[in-house]
This record gives sequence, structure tokens and C-alpha cells, in this order.
Amino acid sequence: MQIHWCPGHKNIKGNETADYYAKLAAKSSTKVLQIPLPINNLSLKLQKHHQETFQRRWNDGTKGSNVKEFIKDINNFNIIYDHRLIQIVTGHNRLNYYLQTIGVVNSSICKCRKEIEDVKHFMFECEIYEAEREQLIDVCKLLNITWPPTCHELMENPLLQYRTVNYLIETKRLDFQ
Repeated sequence: MQIHWCPGHKNIKGNETADYYAKLAAKSSTKVLQIPLPINNLSLKLQKHHQETFQRRWNDGTKGSNVKEFIKDINNFNIIYDHRLIQIVTGHNRLNYYLQTIGVVNSSICKCRKEIEDVKHFMFECEIYEAEREQLIDVCKLLNITWPPTCHELMENPLLQYRTVNYLIETKRLDFQ
């Protein structure tokens, strides 16, 4: 058996840099040595700064109050792209409350004749959609979420978000006719 020396750091930039700074540190009389950070470290710091800035602007902004009920952390947000779910989140939907505000219908009252037909009534209260709502309630029980969930909870949990989309599909209330 023979042992041979091989130049492991030769011509490898990162290793050459590490050797340089190791030798510099060994020769230095000071205890602190300034070593430049790698470029990917700067990239991660910029990304974090951008996310924090964006979240702060999201929290402090005065627009999109309906969307903010559903989305708290804008940087960790995933949504199923379904036109019905987007209607619920934005508040621009085919429910009578919104349709009356834009002059399409004369009354904001729901077909059940009990309440204004807004998102919360449609999603959590309207007796017309009790059967379709049962699976949504079951998922909340499974996830240990009190009924009715908050709008934020509907979007935060992927299983609940998926079940919400199924509810919207089954009711057909937000479909284009």
C-alpha cells in the first residue's frame, strides 16, 4: 500500500479562496477576520428583505380589504386557481350583495329570503346549500377547526381550500350561465 499526495484544492476556486483565507487567518494577529460573503448569501438576504417589505405594504395598504380577510401572509400563500374561488376571495362575484352594488339586480336578499346574500351567508349559513355544505363541515371537524371557519382558515389549509372549491362547484351558484 502506498500513500500519494494529491493537490485537492488546486484550480478549484472555492477551495483556493478557502485556503487563502485560512492562511491569512493563521498569520493574522487579530482575532476578527473580514471574509466576504458568497453572492448567494446576498441573494437570500435581498429575497428576505423583499418579502418583509411586501408583507408590510400588504398589511399597511388600504385597498383589497376583502382579499385581506382571506390572505394574511402574502408570501406563503397558495390558491387553487378556480374562477369561483377567486370570486369568493375578491368579493367580485355573482352573489346578490355584489350584484346590487354594481346595479345588476335590485335586491341583495338571498333566494332563501332570510339574509343578504353575501359571501359569509352563502358559504356558511344559507339553508339552500345545507347538503353541499356537509362535506365542508366534515373537513372542518377533521381538522379541528370550529364551524364556521374564518375566511383565512379557508385559504390557509390546502384540504379545506380544496373542499371549498368542491362546495362552490356543487352549488353552481357562482357559475357563468
